[in-house]
Amino acid sequence: MILGLVTAAGAVAAETPAEARPPGAVAAAPAVAQANSRNWAGYVVRQAGLHKITAHYRVPTVDCAHLPPRALTYTNTSVWVGLDGGLAGGNTSIEQVGVDADCVGGNVPEYQAWWEMEGPGADTGSHDLPTATYPVLPGDFIKSAVDWDSGNTFTLTLINYGTATPATGPALWTFSRQVSLPPDDMPQLNSAEAVVERPVDIGQLLCLSNFGTVDFLRVKVNAEPLRDFDATSTALTLLQDTIDPNPPPGNVLATPGPVVPQAGDAFTVTWHAYGSPRGQ
Repeated sequence: MILGLVTAAGAVAAETPAEARPPGAVAAAPAVAQANSRNWAGYVVRQAGLHKITAHYRVPTVDCAHLPPRALTYTNTSVWVGLDGGLAGGNTSIEQVGVDADCVGGNVPEYQAWWEMEGPGADTGSHDLPTATYPVLPGDFIKSAVDWDSGNTFTLTLINYGTATPATGPALWTFSRQVSLPPDDMPQLNSAEAVVERPVDIGQLLCLSNFGTVDFLRVKVNAEPLRDFDATSTALTLLQDTIDPNPPPGNVLATPGPVVPQAGDAFTVTWHAYGSPRGQ
C-alpha cells in the first residue's frame, strides 16, 4: 500500500500539492504542508532516520445500509500506521499494520486485522489475521506499532483493548511478529504514516467505506509526539481525482483535521464520499 507506487497488494498513486483546500477540508496547522492523494487521508512524516511509529484509534462503525449502485456490493477502508511507502516518488519497501472496515455482499459489515511488509523481492501483499484468534469489532480501541529492529528486520504490533477507555486495562489480544525483508532488500526508513486508505483490488481503486470519522490518538514517531515533526509532515486529503486544483465537493472523499496536542497528538479523519471505482 505505497503512496505513488503500484504494488501487488494494490497501492497507488498520485499525490499533488493542495493549491486550494477542497470544500469541506479542515486546515492543518500552518507549518504542516498539505497535499492531495488518490488513496490516503492522514499524516505522513518524511525525513531520514524514521525507525518507529505508534498510534491508537477506535475501529470505526461502517454504514453498509446505503451503498450507492456504483459500489458494486463492496466498499473498503483501511486504518493503519507504517514506515516507508510514503514518498510521492515511491519507495522500495513498506512495513504496515492495521485494521480493515469493509462492506461485503452489499450490506454486511466486516472487520479484519492485518499486516503487510514488502520489498522489491517480496511483493506478497497483506496478511489477514485469523478472526477467531484476533477478532475486531467496531468501537474496539486498537494500538498499532511498527518498530525497526536492525538491518532489514521489523516488529509489527497490534493490541486490541476492546471498548476500554483509556487503554490501561488488560488487552483482549496482542499480535506481535518480527518480520524480515529478503536479505538484499534494505529499508529506506524515510517516511512514517498514520492514515486511512482507500485500497486497490485487482488494479482498481474501490469505493471508500462510509466510516464516519476515525480518531488517531497518541501518535508518536521515533517515540516523540507527532507535533514535533511539523516541518517534515504532510497532511493528505483523499480525492477521487487529484488533477483538479479546485475540486468540486463530490471529489473530496476524506479529509484530515489538524493535530491537537492537548488531546495527546490526536487528529481526526472525516469521511465525505464513497467515490467511484476507477483504475489506478
